[in-house]
Amino acid sequence: MLVVGRTQPYWINLGDERPRWAPTAPRDLANRELAQPSAHRPIDVGGGQERRPATEPDSYNPQNVGNEPGMRQNCLSVLLPDGNVFVLGGSTTDPRWNAGLNSDAVRVAEMFNPFRNSWTNQATAEVARVYHAVALLLLDGRVWTAGSNIDSRLGEDNRELRMEVFEPWYWDQPRPRITAATSLLLPGQSFNVVAPDARSIRRVALVRAGSVTHGFNNDQRYVGLEFITRGSEQLSVIAPPNGKVAPPGHYMLFLINDRDVPSVGRFIRIVGESASIAAISTVPGETSLFVLGLDGRVWSNGFTPGPGITDWGGWRPIGDNTFPDHASISAISTTPRGSSIFVIGGDGFVWSNAYEPQSEGWGGWRRIGDKTFHQAAAVTALSTVPGGTSLFVVGPEGRIWANAYDPRLANPKWGGWAQIGENTFSQSAPITALSVITGGTGLYLMGLDGRVWSNGFTPGPGNTDWGGWRPIGDNRFPHFPFLD
Repeated sequence: MLVVGRTQPYWINLGDERPRWAPTAPRDLANRELAQPSAHRPIDVGGGQERRPATEPDSYNPQNVGNEPGMRQNCLSVLLPDGNVFVLGGSTTDPRWNAGLNSDAVRVAEMFNPFRNSWTNQATAEVARVYHAVALLLLDGRVWTAGSNIDSRLGEDNRELRMEVFEPWYWDQPRPRITAATSLLLPGQSFNVVAPDARSIRRVALVRAGSVTHGFNNDQRYVGLEFITRGSEQLSVIAPPNGKVAPPGHYMLFLINDRDVPSVGRFIRIVGESASIAAISTVPGETSLFVLGLDGRVWSNGFTPGPGITDWGGWRPIGDNTFPDHASISAISTTPRGSSIFVIGGDGFVWSNAYEPQSEGWGGWRRIGDKTFHQAAAVTALSTVPGGTSLFVVGPEGRIWANAYDPRLANPKWGGWAQIGENTFSQSAPITALSVITGGTGLYLMGLDGRVWSNGFTPGPGNTDWGGWRPIGDNRFPHFPFLD
């Protein structure tokens, strides 16, 4: 986090064990416009007296307003795709007396390099940008700037209508390219980026689309992403883990090569999700709800009808395990008054907890198997035989994986994760499962091609295989192929 506007900027690294504000390296104040009094007036009135502005309209007379060299009040800062911070506009007008005079405008731009902790002066703008100016990063890596009120006056006659564009150092350099990328992402999602220059890429970043008012961009955010190179023309990238790191909204995706040159960006929207609610009925008339809380724990509430009972029993946490804020919960009841819930944890494993009516308590969170899944994937649970449970999840490679617990076995336990066929689906695709006969299962998913696909298992003597994936008709439906 960087604070600019005064002679000495300050910054803080919130990732430090004990974050503290500290001064950055000094700015390069050799340019007279940055550090000297305005040519039209002095700044020291002598005798320890403070010059105060006169009443309107003379308060806009520069002779009546203080000037503070090194000040850059109401300046604009823009995060660039290479990680540097571009600072422009503002004025040296003393902010106690005026929001910014054009005669004090700072037209010299500055660049802060957080990797080297250094400041360098940049090109000089033609237009003064004082109060109410704006600056935004463009998709091609340039900075667009516009607006301002002349001498910070109000009214249509004082609007600055000229626009300018700043071209950073990398503008005329050979740029890495993005030839294909998804346009929608869920938190924690894996996605592919096709890039002919993949082997030269050293960083992948999302820069949030800005929103500027009163010289301040409330929505700037630079998020570095984990990635691996797959061959000479493809990157496999992991989206930010949750909304705390990257709130839902529009971002620009950039690739930065081994010379710190960024690509032209691609717009991507990170989709936010409300907490999922799982609902089951363990006995006739009863309802049990399960929701992921703000603290990351699973919370439950139940309603059991009876004489004089008109309200829910109250929310209670189930254990102390915490889960990602976008995790979905699956719940089933395999025995009267019994409940089983399933969630993918932050470690990628499927975790389960069960309520046993005999003990009148939850048994505790347990991990199911050793296979890991993306946190954005959802677990689907189904009971095909009394007391039994079958789980289905889309794996990181896009294939469907299943695990089953069969109480009819001599030594009941989970059978282990097994792949169902070779078809691939979006990692975030919800799986709908149905059992129409004892031991039988039907699965239904939205395919990457927008068609509905199905697969079925029919029990029988010697039959241990699924029937195979088949599309149900040729109709296409809305779908979001997060796995490219």
